Amino acid sequence: MSSQIIYSELAAFLDDENLFAKNGLVSDDFQSEILGFDGRGLLVCCARQTGKSTAVGALAGQHALRHDDSTILMVAPSERQARELLRVVRKLLRNGGYADEIIGDAVMSLELRNGARIIALSAAALDGVRGYSDISLLIADEAAFISREFFAVIAPMVAVSKRARFVCLSTPNMRDNWFADRWFDHGDDWQRIQWTAEQCPRIPASFLEAQRRELGERVFSQEYLCEFLTPGDSVFDISLLRIEPLGTIALHV
Repeated sequence: MSSQIIYSELAAFLDDENLFAKNGLVSDDFQSEILGFDGRGLLVCCARQTGKSTAVGALAGQHALRHDDSTILMVAPSERQARELLRVVRKLLRNGGYADEIIGDAVMSLELRNGARIIALSAAALDGVRGYSDISLLIADEAAFISREFFAVIAPMVAVSKRARFVCLSTPNMRDNWFADRWFDHGDDWQRIQWTAEQCPRIPASFLEAQRRELGERVFSQEYLCEFLTPGDSVFDISLLRIEPLGTIALHV
């Protein structure tokens, strides 16, 4: 990628369509990495309460504002979760001064004046996912809790579009799922971001200690320390995995 393209992307991120700034918010390092992502595929393994919904909501809103006639899909394991994601986008756009840009507002979709669409979908309803084409941004939340069958269905949507970007976020689940497969398989070219609750400046240490006592060490490690649990009582030590951004994205779904 040329320096001119990198500068262009940076300028776009810092312009008036920065929904964090427009909402009076300041992104932390984790959220800034998501907002600044400009590759093809991104895996984000993050703890609960770290602000991932706000980050991907801003990413979806900014993408829609900047790309005329684009189609953005926001997918979650259930309809309720998908609806909540869209609610975040709607709030950021309205409070950020872009309410007039919204010309279509339904429970599971938004349409902007520039022709961009943001559509929320439940991964549980495979029939509702089929049929979309020319996707420019696909966001899968809690991807570790979404079936492999679903990802097999959406793979063609991403593969046929040269401009498509695919962002998968999740707290860890057991090792037997599509997200874990991608996270640990460094034979592909996904970019990876890991963010634990201890790294999040907004989460007090006292809250984490209370959660550790309430949940127990094993569940706490999964929910807040980004550790993938194995079927037994052992916990996979994520610190043994070297995580680094990779260059060319070739999605293997």
